Amino acid sequence: MQIRLPLILLLALTSCTPVTSRPAPITAPTSPETTLPSSESSTAASNDNTPQYETSVLAALWDAKTRTHQILPVEPSSGRPIPGYDPISIGVNYYYTFSPDGKTLFVVGYQSDNSGDPTMHEIDLTSWQKTSLPLDGKGWTGGLAFSPDGNSVAIGLNDSKSALLVVDVERNRVLAQVAPGFEISRLKFTSDSSAVMAYGKVIVNRFTSNEQTSGFAKAALFDARDLNLLWSAELEGVREGVYPADEETAGTTALHENPEAAVYLYPGLVFAPDRDNLYIVHADEDKLTTVDFGSRSISAVNIRPKLSWLERIFLLTTGVAHAKVANGVSRSAVISPDGGTIYTIGYRNQATQSTNGNWTMTQIPLGLQAINASDGTERVKFDISATGLWITADGSSLLLHNWNEPPSTDILNAKTLRITGHFDNAILVPAHRMNGTTLLLSSVTIENTQTRMSAYSAGGGLLGEWLADGYGAWLIAP
Repeated sequence: MQIRLPLILLLALTSCTPVTSRPAPITAPTSPETTLPSSESSTAASNDNTPQYETSVLAALWDAKTRTHQILPVEPSSGRPIPGYDPISIGVNYYYTFSPDGKTLFVVGYQSDNSGDPTMHEIDLTSWQKTSLPLDGKGWTGGLAFSPDGNSVAIGLNDSKSALLVVDVERNRVLAQVAPGFEISRLKFTSDSSAVMAYGKVIVNRFTSNEQTSGFAKAALFDARDLNLLWSAELEGVREGVYPADEETAGTTALHENPEAAVYLYPGLVFAPDRDNLYIVHADEDKLTTVDFGSRSISAVNIRPKLSWLERIFLLTTGVAHAKVANGVSRSAVISPDGGTIYTIGYRNQATQSTNGNWTMTQIPLGLQAINASDGTERVKFDISATGLWITADGSSLLLHNWNEPPSTDILNAKTLRITGHFDNAILVPAHRMNGTTLLLSSVTIENTQTRMSAYSAGGGLLGEWLADGYGAWLIAP
């Protein structure tokens, strides 16, 4: 199956990686100038509505009067706000993450479509109080991570000069800030909270429509207290970003005027849940790279099906399989809770130009792979079309998203990869209420004027749906 999308939509989709380890970038439907609350503010909640609050889910809804996104707890099946909990403004654009215990929401918000004004908001979900602090830096958030002990938050800001910050959550202040030397797209603390693991790429031409990438991706390890660099490495063979298709187009305007002059590569990235490893499923070849921050080492293996001894002998005389790249490959990846299996989906992009000069991008699905994290062995491959991938907290089910019209979700058994459910007009993600009860949530924008917000039981039964004016989104807790 091939999916044809306008080029501008395709590029928007390729820039998003729907995995839980990455912060969720949310943008406004318009570009107004707004004013944030003061740097110290709080909103008290009434204890009389605690039972309703416990069964609620957090939503971020666009408010036309203030022209900002506002966070509030709602009854998920109807959208009814919980009385006694005033909406909290977080700006026009925002990124967020939850603390490990789920009691604190940390937001980096922007008061306009300009990336030069990031402000951090720390929201205590127990008292419904917010404290805010403008950040000394600028750029869109490329990485956002809570430490396992809940004491610190790491923030990556990407602009002409990228910045890495670590914030003391209790004191609401920045402990350290450094220039990492590359654009950060993934962040995570080590399991003992002593260091920050970072991954990213080097941008050559940032202020063009297609930001050109140089060389291979980077990995680095920073001390969590002062961000002193402990270790760094270039990840040979790992390419992420926009590259010239050939030497003739490198550094020319053709790179950002003609999609055929560029190659768009986005590998599948996922941190291990049980160790300080980052797994990278390459976009342009069938290879798995492991960055072991604990031993400060890098290894790479070819991804191949489990073979008999005779097939393994035959492969000794063959070369490495390279993916058909054309105009690029995009991958998404998730990992099982035990850290043993990596699941990845992807698609290959092919740009074509019509007689009137307009460009469209055809997405050719690469299917779903289940890969052993330890040795890169392909356990199984399933032919299915999908552009996004989630895994439930218990690892029993995979949720595959397809943004073709109508948008849909397939639910698969993670062990057998058999489809157990299909949902049209829904992009389902696993979530839970404030009291920890699991459910499935969906938000689908309708012609940029409304958002269909839906809630389903963990078993897939529809609990209810409602329409939010403008843009709405669920805030998905870990």
